[in-house]
Amino acid sequence: MVNNLTVKEIFDFITKDFEGLWNSVAKNNDENTGRGNFIFGRQAMTLLEFVCRLCSKDTTRKEIKKLSNNLIRIQPKYFTILPAKCVSTADFSLPSIDESQNDPLLWSLFDLIRHGLSHQYQQIIANLNDGKQFYVKLTGPTFDYYINKSRTLCNNHLAYSIDSDGDLELTIYPNILYLDLKDAIYDSGILKTNLQFSYLSRPNVNKKITM
Repeated sequence: MVNNLTVKEIFDFITKDFEGLWNSVAKNNDENTGRGNFIFGRQAMTLLEFVCRLCSKDTTRKEIKKLSNNLIRIQPKYFTILPAKCVSTADFSLPSIDESQNDPLLWSLFDLIRHGLSHQYQQIIANLNDGKQFYVKLTGPTFDYYINKSRTLCNNHLAYSIDSDGDLELTIYPNILYLDLKDAIYDSGILKTNLQFSYLSRPNVNKKITM
C-alpha cells in the first residue's frame, strides 16, 4: 500500500537532494555545463514551504515564532520590512517578527523565486512605483565550490545593486539561503515535535457507487 512520506523522510529528501546535487555540480569544471542556479533556488524555497506547512499544524503558533526568531538571529536581512504588503499564502504562514507590519523581504523572495521558478522557470520581475523594476539574481555552484565552503564565500548574499537601466537587483546565494533555513529548523527543534504534515490530496471525481 502506498503511503505519504513521514516528516523526517521529506526533510531528508529535500536536504540530501540539495547537498548531493550541489556537490556533484561543484565537481564539474566544464564551463558549458548548466550550474543549476534555478534548481537550487527552487529547492531552497521548497525547504521553506515544507517547514511552514509543518508549523501550520501548531494552533498556538509557537513553532513558527521559534523558526522566525532563529532565522532572524542567523540573518536579520531576511526580515527587512518592505514599503507595503504584497504577498499572501492561504494554507500556511511564512516567518515574520511583527504581524502588524508590512511584509518582510523573505515573503517577497518566496513569491518571486518560488512561484516564478515553479510556473515559468524564471524569477518574477516586480514592477516598482517609480517605473523601475526589482528582480532577484540567483547564483550556483562554481567549480570546487562545495556546500561546506558556503559560509566562507557568501559576501554578496542579499546584496543590492543598481543595474545599467536603474533597476534594483538583489543577489541570492541559494546555498546560503538553504543553510540558513536548515540551521533555523534545527535550532528551533521543530522536527522533534509531534506535528503532522498536511499532505495534499486529490478526490476521485470519477468514483461510482457500486451495489
